[in-house]
Amino acid sequence: MEIHFITIQVSAPTYWGFQYKVPLDYAISVTPESLAKETQTHMKNFFETHNLQELKDGVDLLNLHFHRAITPSDTVVYLCDHTEKNP
Repeated sequence: MEIHFITIQVSAPTYWGFQYKVPLDYAISVTPESLAKETQTHMKNFFETHNLQELKDGVDLLNLHFHRAITPSDTVVYLCDHTEKNP
C-alpha cells in the first residue's frame, strides 16, 4: 500500500514556507490542534539542530492554526499565524 503525504506549510512572517510532511491518513486522524503543536515541535527541533536559536525561540510566540479541515484531496495545507503583531 502506498503512503500518501501531505505538506503542512507555515504561513507566518519570518517562518513563511517552512514545510513539514506527514502521512495524509495520520493528518486526517488527529486533531488540528495536535497537528499544529506537532508542527511547532518539529520546527523547534529543526532550528535547534541547525543552531538557529532565535528562530527556535520565536516559534513559541506563534499562534498557529488551520483555517479548515484537512481532506483526502489535499496535498498542501497552510498553518497560519494570527498573533497580536501578525493579524
